[in-house]
Amino acid sequence: MNLRDKMLGKARRTSCEVDWSSYKRQQNRVTGLIKNTKNRYRELLNNNVDSPDKFWSAIKKLYPMKSPSELGSALLVNGTKTTDKKLIANTF
Repeated sequence: MNLRDKMLGKARRTSCEVDWSSYKRQQNRVTGLIKNTKNRYRELLNNNVDSPDKFWSAIKKLYPMKSPSELGSALLVNGTKTTDKKLIANTF
């Protein structure tokens, strides 16, 4: 998408037919990739609609609630970030 946007800017600046042609090819490629990706996810969800565990597993892959760095408990203890459960428990 970024490349497509850069190509559009170049095509507008130069008004060259070759640049417009390159932009249009990239635009079609991006549109196709988006369409294919959406179809794959629809199939993934539709195939797992009868199994709640698999369905929600697929949903969680699509829309993660937390980033991997936020998983687990981490606190600042004496100015140091720690995930040691014993040290965290002892501070309270």
